[in-house]
Amino acid sequence: MTLPPRSVPGTSPNLIVADVADLVRSGRTRISSPTGADLGADKFVDVRWLLVGPLVGSRPDVVEFPHGGRQRQWLFMHPSSRVAFDVTVPEAQTFFTAGMALRPEAWYTDFGDGVRFAVDVAVGGATPSEVYGIRLNPRAFPDERRWVEVRVPLASYAGRQIEITLRTDPVDDVRNDWAGWGNPLVVIDRTLLRPPNGPIVPASVGTRPTFPR
Repeated sequence: MTLPPRSVPGTSPNLIVADVADLVRSGRTRISSPTGADLGADKFVDVRWLLVGPLVGSRPDVVEFPHGGRQRQWLFMHPSSRVAFDVTVPEAQTFFTAGMALRPEAWYTDFGDGVRFAVDVAVGGATPSEVYGIRLNPRAFPDERRWVEVRVPLASYAGRQIEITLRTDPVDDVRNDWAGWGNPLVVIDRTLLRPPNGPIVPASVGTRPTFPR
């Protein structure tokens, strides 16, 4: 029996199709790294928690916005690492989402040239194609000292099973490349989005007015 997707905490219109960190923990992914497929504090791949920025001062013991907040479940992937998983894309409004970050300790080191994050997709055993890639170097660029959000549309694969591979690659220097993906998910996004340059979505929608004929 196929269970319905569960809701994303804090964003009820969204439904989780695949929680990648959960797949990794339960052995339902294919991991390739210099330390093999094992997880652990001394391995190249692990599932941890990472805090980027302070928690809310009035509630220091509570994680703010579990899905997209400052503290997230973190799929740590030191370069060069690969995590691949299979997923069926249920509908056009399906996306891969995550927040990318390097550990704050890496922001203030004397060495390091960043990490390249990439997402590959393969269909039917074909060679994977890169659908997203970015280099992040928060040591050199203070604007990247945060969760850098990624949202990859999967509409072109609706109704098909695909393989998604998350990659972290070094640039030239692997020192201090403590990188990973925060809350990596495949979700159905049913939120109301504002079109580019469009009007702001109203905060609330009241009852439609009626007028006398």
